[in-house]
Amino acid sequence: MSTSNLCSRCQTSEEFILHCIRDCPFAMNLWKTLGFINVNFFSNMNLLDWIKSHSNGSAANIFLAGFWWNWKARNIVCVGNDSIELFSVVSEARRLSSLLSVCFPPQHAPESYTLHFLASF
Repeated sequence: MSTSNLCSRCQTSEEFILHCIRDCPFAMNLWKTLGFINVNFFSNMNLLDWIKSHSNGSAANIFLAGFWWNWKARNIVCVGNDSIELFSVVSEARRLSSLLSVCFPPQHAPESYTLHFLASF
């Protein structure tokens, strides 16, 4: 384990969670490869707001899978003194996203509701 406070992957910025997950060049390449190319994706939000804003909608599964594998890749470097290639992280994130889609299919709201009353007058 490194005792430096620099990011274990890029060695150019202080290692804090938002840098590791979003702002590190490795993380930025991961997100862009997974399809998060909108400038707003890398906006200056705090961590919790950033996670909340991307954990819903059609891209939620790939975002959450990318988040998980990004953090796992970081830990492989920090704790395991090993490395994992970007293409492997992308591949694993896509595989996990597919699994999440099967296990947790999107919930669609019904087009109409019927309300039944059981009452006697």
